[in-house]
Amino acid sequence: MSDKWLRPEFQGREDELETRAQFEQRTGITTQSLSSHFTRYADRVPAIVKAFGKLKYFAAYELDDFVKWIAENSGTRSETEVKRSEVARRKNSIGEAELRVAAHKKLLGKAEAELSMRRRQLKRAEDDLSFLEQVE
Repeated sequence: MSDKWLRPEFQGREDELETRAQFEQRTGITTQSLSSHFTRYADRVPAIVKAFGKLKYFAAYELDDFVKWIAENSGTRSETEVKRSEVARRKNSIGEAELRVAAHKKLLGKAEAELSMRRRQLKRAEDDLSFLEQVE
């Protein structure tokens, strides 16, 4: 498994990045609380910089700015802002679902190719058996 850089401008600046768990260790804000904020304020979530499997890295200062904005604006969101966040959350979930569909299609293609190969092998073995049975 390798790093997937979603924001290449941060390559070589790994010391500026942190995971949710590292953010919790540094700030005391739990990963669960941060996840709730990510859901509630989906239109303001900092962009992922790097992914390594399921582990996601963010720019630490962007997480700080995100949490600071929430503290300053808590309880002041309009219906429009709430709906904007819902739209962003749904777009994110569609994007993730599209990635899963693509991965499944790739696996399906490999499985179909393997099935085809196994059927050809079976056909050859059956033909060989039929020939040998005729010769005897």
